[in-house]
Amino acid sequence: MSKKTRNTRPRKDCLKCEKSYTIGNYYTADKKLFPDGKLHICKKCCADIMDESHEGFLSILRLINKPFLPSIFKGDTGDYIRQVNSLHQYDGMTYSDSNFGEINEEDVLDDLDIDNEVKMRWVGYEDLKDINFLEEFYKELISTYESKTPMQRNIYKNMAETQLLANKSRAQGKIKEYQDLLKTMSTLMTDAKIKPLQDSGEQDGGLSTWGQWIKKIEETEPIPEPLEEFRDVDGINKYISKWFTKHLKKVFGVEDNNAIDMDEIIKNNGDS
Repeated sequence: MSKKTRNTRPRKDCLKCEKSYTIGNYYTADKKLFPDGKLHICKKCCADIMDESHEGFLSILRLINKPFLPSIFKGDTGDYIRQVNSLHQYDGMTYSDSNFGEINEEDVLDDLDIDNEVKMRWVGYEDLKDINFLEEFYKELISTYESKTPMQRNIYKNMAETQLLANKSRAQGKIKEYQDLLKTMSTLMTDAKIKPLQDSGEQDGGLSTWGQWIKKIEETEPIPEPLEEFRDVDGINKYISKWFTKHLKKVFGVEDNNAIDMDEIIKNNGDS
């Protein structure tokens, strides 16, 4: 598809973040409520709302007219919607087909992968929803960025906690507190040497920093032999061969009598 064609694709503004996206970034909704057949909030903002609370999750399902089925909900709201939209057995089901009789939030959360190690990492948190959010956010960070040292991992842990607090402040309308937490997050990102676009690497062809590019070359690309004219441009190899290697060979009795005399090489190259 040409660039011109891509630029003419229909777009609309998200009423929450106020950014413009192509139609594909919005969930399909009832045309009686949304004339263009698309929700007025983008998928990213929907994900934020759904992750904030169970009530927010249900409100988005109601807007896009999809059912809530506890049997397939495992705590990941985005994965749940993908399943409901893609699996044929759920075709035609609407919000009215939701099975609220089976809802037991604690039972659903108990099925999440929250083991003792996870609980120890988030000591002080009792709400399983909070623990699940913290762990998922933390795992995404350590799988995306450098996390070899305890200090790096501790910064990511602090970032997860800060994001959780920011989400709650925003949901409660505490704008000043929310803004302060965003500043804290920015400071933590600076400490971790993380840039806003570094996670995907799409802006620079998959490598976000000069250091990452050098590291990739060092780890994946062989170092080629230099051209003859660049093998010893400063004469250091000749110097070491004449004044060190040659004498050491004599000391240990391994001098190669057939080797070309270094003095002759130096003379031929015009070196003083």
